[in-house]
Amino acid sequence: MGIYFSILNSNDNDESAYMLKPKIDVEMYSGQWFELARIDNWFERGQHDATAVYEVIDENTLSVVNTAVLANGALTSIKGTGTIVPNTNNYRLNVQFKLCGVCYTCSPTSGNYCILEVGCVNELRQYSYSIVANPERTQLWVLYRHDCMHPYKLKQLLESVKLNYRFNVELKDIVYRNNALRKLMKKVCKF
Repeated sequence: MGIYFSILNSNDNDESAYMLKPKIDVEMYSGQWFELARIDNWFERGQHDATAVYEVIDENTLSVVNTAVLANGALTSIKGTGTIVPNTNNYRLNVQFKLCGVCYTCSPTSGNYCILEVGCVNELRQYSYSIVANPERTQLWVLYRHDCMHPYKLKQLLESVKLNYRFNVELKDIVYRNNALRKLMKKVCKF
C-alpha cells in the first residue's frame, strides 16, 4: 500500500510518540482532499461528496475550507483554521470553524484532529491519502487526492484503521462518499 509513515498503537497524548516519527510536511499536506469515507457525525449528517482544502498560512497554521453537497443538492461550506499542536511533529491540529461568526470545535480535546497516517508522496509532491481522527476515536475521515479510490484499497485502509488504531466500527456502518462508492464497497466487503 505504500504507507509513508504513521503512528501505530501509540498513546496520542504521549508527545514522545510523535517525536519518533518523521515530521508531517504541511506543504505536502496542503491542497484539495476528497472525503472517501467517514464515521457518521452530527455536523456532516446528510451530506455527501465532501471536500477539504487546506492552505498553509504560516509554519504553524493552516486554513481549511470544507464543502459538501446537502440532501437537497445545495452546496454547503464552512471555513476554519488549524493550529499545529507543539511537539507533535505536525500530527495534531487544533481546528476551529466559524459558523455565523461564532468559533466552535468538533471535539473538546486539545489537538482535536489527529493525522494518524499519510500515504506516499504523489507526482505533485503531495501526500496521496490521509487518515484523520479525533483523539476519542469517535470521528474518522479517509481523505484522498482524487474523488475515487479502488474499493479493495479503500477496504484495506479501513481494515487497517480498525486493527492499528483501535476503532470499533463495522465497514457497513461507514458513510461513503456517495451512493456509487457505497454500492461498490457493499459488493467488495459483502455487507
